[in-house]
Amino acid sequence: RTTGRTPSRAMGETSARGVRAVVLLLASIAATATAALAEEASSPTCLDLGFSGLAPCGECDVLAKHTAEADDRASADALHRECLRCCAPERRKDGTYLAARLEVCR
Repeated sequence: RTTGRTPSRAMGETSARGVRAVVLLLASIAATATAALAEEASSPTCLDLGFSGLAPCGECDVLAKHTAEADDRASADALHRECLRCCAPERRKDGTYLAARLEVCR
């Protein structure tokens, strides 16, 4: 079937459609992961404890360093465990990220 287009132009349009499909797929995955993370973080326990559930888990280690000299060691350890339970993993064990943000500059 002849479309009247040159092969390179038709190939470029196909490539553009492919790129758009990939961008939409990535946006959908990011939105789903973010929604799941937000739903998990909205548990009353974490929110009641003062954790949003969106802080990266690496921040819990910073918290542990700052509370290392606390007089009440048991409370400091409990706070660290609560932080780890309510934080957002920065990276999953399989090496993928939970969410992504795509910025398009024109």
